[in-house]
Amino acid sequence: VTLNPEEASVINWVYQQGQAAGLGTETLSDTDLYAVPLASGKRMHGVLGLRCDDKSMPLTAEQRRLFDSFARQTALAVDRVQLSEEAREAQRLRDTDKFQTALIASISRDLRTQLPAITVSLSVPSNLSKLSATRSSSHGPSTAIFRRIPDRLNHDSNAPS
Repeated sequence: VTLNPEEASVINWVYQQGQAAGLGTETLSDTDLYAVPLASGKRMHGVLGLRCDDKSMPLTAEQRRLFDSFARQTALAVDRVQLSEEAREAQRLRDTDKFQTALIASISRDLRTQLPAITVSLSVPSNLSKLSATRSSSHGPSTAIFRRIPDRLNHDSNAPS
């Protein structure tokens, strides 16, 4: 639909003010367009306009009420669709959060069951390093660091959440 400048100004005014304007109203009535806001509550969805062929025959009060009612029903339908999409997105976020929580709990559980084996494995190079002075000097500090990691993980996993 192509709008002339007068119609465009009516559409803009209706969108900004949230009130009907154009042909048959007291606002911007020098046009062949009657426009009403598509709004529900505080949400403005757009503007619905009706172009009349003859400016000398504006819509009757009954026709305007019918058109206004149609615009309100349309806005409610748009609102319902948007709310449905928001609810779907909220559910998707809840499902994602549940999955992440379950994954982290599973990984944490798997790590805790493996910590004793990791601790034993890390203590073996430490015992062997006592037998060899060269090995002790080359692997001592890093082995000590790795031995503390399982202790730290075990301590953190037992901490209250």
